[in-house]
Amino acid sequence: KDPLDVAALMDAILTDPRIEDAVVRSQDAALDRLRGRDFAALLLGHVADVLRLPPRQAPDVAWDFWQQFDQFERFEELRQFRPALYRALPASAAGQNAGPRR
Repeated sequence: KDPLDVAALMDAILTDPRIEDAVVRSQDAALDRLRGRDFAALLLGHVADVLRLPPRQAPDVAWDFWQQFDQFERFEELRQFRPALYRALPASAAGQNAGPRR
């Protein structure tokens, strides 16, 4: 997550041919493993497992669920695209209104 760590790693890969070769070999091996899997059969197996289960009862949802959901989406959009609005709030209010971090 640290940009300096990422930059150092990228520099090591790009400047040391042995590291670059090791990375490429591991990526090729991972690709070969993925190509060897039968994803269609895996998906059909999961679907069959789900179909064998008895149907679930619908969950109870608060009457204003969709209003709350819409409000959260609006707040999240403001948090992402207008972060200065949240920085202007007192620290205690900003933590309460910011919503969960993704």
